[in-house]
Amino acid sequence: MTQVRPGRYRQCCINQTIIFRLSSLAADELNKGVFALTSTDNGRNWRNSNALAGTAGLSNSGIAMSIADKRAHLVWMEQRNDEKLKIAAASLDVATARWAGDLKRLDSKTHDNTKSTSPTIMATERGALVVAWVDYRDIRPNIYFSTSYDQGAAWSTPQALLNPGEVSAGWPQLINVNGKTLLAYETYPNERVADG
Repeated sequence: MTQVRPGRYRQCCINQTIIFRLSSLAADELNKGVFALTSTDNGRNWRNSNALAGTAGLSNSGIAMSIADKRAHLVWMEQRNDEKLKIAAASLDVATARWAGDLKRLDSKTHDNTKSTSPTIMATERGALVVAWVDYRDIRPNIYFSTSYDQGAAWSTPQALLNPGEVSAGWPQLINVNGKTLLAYETYPNERVADG
């Protein structure tokens, strides 16, 4: 079991999700990669998942998480050296603290010369996973999304929410309203989202 020490980890998922007696926290330890801590006894004891293969030595930030069917599904921004930010995803079996499959890149593009930021994830009541993020592939920021129907093993081709280049959009949020997944976002008068 792992003892959590304050201040040891650089990034931590903001939401701790508890389903029945399962808990999971996700984080990135500087230069060591994305990992998760899981508990099956209401947080009295924690197990470390160890770092997800392929995440060590990268800048991993903005981790978001959703738990469904005893799995924690994570999305985050990753950056390798001088490359642009990308959106990555992985799933973890909460009961065993073991990664379920490999790291997946969600924002696949024809050209890797633009960044993607601000990922968010939601597990729907019917079992699908939905991820949305801000993507600059069309120069003006747009909201893109991808879905998985097999607990994150495979993901759909990214789809643009709005017509590319017509409006700048940012800060996506997935919301459950009466069993339906809604996507909220902001629009801006120019391509500089921070100026909106």
